[in-house]
Amino acid sequence: MAIRSNALVTRKKGSRSGALRFRCAVVAISFGSYAWSDAIDDIKPGEWYEVPNSKLATVQPSPVPPGTNGTESVMLAWSGGAFDNKRDRLIIWGGGHGNYSGNEVYVFDVNTLKWSRVSDPSLNVGGDEQSGLYPDGNPRSRHTYNYVQYVPSIDRFCTFGGGAMYPTGAFGSNKNLCFDFEARKWTQMANAIATGIGSISARDPETGLIWVQASGNNGAFAQWDAAKDTWTKFSSYPKGWFEYYYTAAAGRAKFLALGMNKVIQWDLVNPQNTPIEIATTGDNQIVAVNNPGFAYQSKTGYFMAWNGGADVYALDVLAKKWLKVPLAATNKVIPTAAQQYGTYGRFQYVASRDVFIVVNRTTESVYLFRPSVLPIVSIKDGKPVPRSGKVRIEILNGTQPAFNSDIPVVGGLVTRGALSCRILSPNSGLLFAQNISESPQGSLVVRMEKGRLQGGTTTSGAYFLQILQGDQPILSRRFNVIR
Repeated sequence: MAIRSNALVTRKKGSRSGALRFRCAVVAISFGSYAWSDAIDDIKPGEWYEVPNSKLATVQPSPVPPGTNGTESVMLAWSGGAFDNKRDRLIIWGGGHGNYSGNEVYVFDVNTLKWSRVSDPSLNVGGDEQSGLYPDGNPRSRHTYNYVQYVPSIDRFCTFGGGAMYPTGAFGSNKNLCFDFEARKWTQMANAIATGIGSISARDPETGLIWVQASGNNGAFAQWDAAKDTWTKFSSYPKGWFEYYYTAAAGRAKFLALGMNKVIQWDLVNPQNTPIEIATTGDNQIVAVNNPGFAYQSKTGYFMAWNGGADVYALDVLAKKWLKVPLAATNKVIPTAAQQYGTYGRFQYVASRDVFIVVNRTTESVYLFRPSVLPIVSIKDGKPVPRSGKVRIEILNGTQPAFNSDIPVVGGLVTRGALSCRILSPNSGLLFAQNISESPQGSLVVRMEKGRLQGGTTTSGAYFLQILQGDQPILSRRFNVIR
């Protein structure tokens, strides 16, 4: 038996078959050159990758629903997206006003690098625009800005009300509608109390709670607990009108809005407190952009922003400083210009693969970016603990390692709080899961008996290793066991 993965394979001489078990260990050491396992893992730090044959337009409905701009408007018409971190899929949904009537949902699968349309558009797009629904009970097409999110606690994609409904754009709705990917249908949850055209939202990766800042005059700042389906208002925007030129991201117990030459911060520990404007230093030219791509990188604690082209900016919210992420000398890909009306949630962090994903137009490619190694923000007890190293996968013969394979961890693992290790089958079936603790030396260790794999029938085949921080994968690597 041997293990093959995206790194060196070592066989221990003289080993015999016997009681076998896996051990997953994260070791804090340096590493050299290596080979990766697929196209995404081939992306070097500081490189962009243009995904071949990745235009959403190839899966648009036929005939195309009514509207002046057709399916192009699912991105063009002030519309964003979200990221399904359970299935690793970018979700695109938009349109509205006179631009487009279609309300179909699109997803881009990071594992297959393919688009699919997971629902069909409503056939009757008449009815009462003010209701926010088409006659079939499904949501009317709308500009989605930054008020749509994937919600893991209920495994649904949700729109927290909305504005600029098809066809006139004159009405909004407070109906909180969520799409169930398994049932392929929309359901209505408790009405949103923070909504409106251009509202911003984000999911706190620590708690899973949804936070929304409503647009308009003295817009509400509210929390939605999807598991309980309850909304709680904490404050109103104190400076009057909240414009629709921002994109939000949440992390490190902060909710940040970026746009209009401002970085605005809400404290999620004390959400009733007045938000503050942060004066940032460094490479802060991205602050002048309206509706940029903006996402939290859970691996490092940085907030990352993008507005077309190859430049990505990282905000250290503790130091209030921006850094332009260095590009690799080997980078040959420059993404297209950002959509003129905004990127919003079409720029997302894929935690399981440590890359960012973005798409600008239905007729253009999807792009992926792996950030260069940046200084680690505080990780443990308020102090930086860098973890460049590797993951070691071992099969043991009794108590002795029979085979091992080292998988590099580019940039190290950022660990804060409880960690766990999972091994998955090629079709994402869970084969093993266990909480793991951190040793004083900074290594992470978990052991698994042979019988826990595929019911004990075999240990051969392809597997996926994941290290998780709470419910967020911070490392995912594929490896093969060959008998």
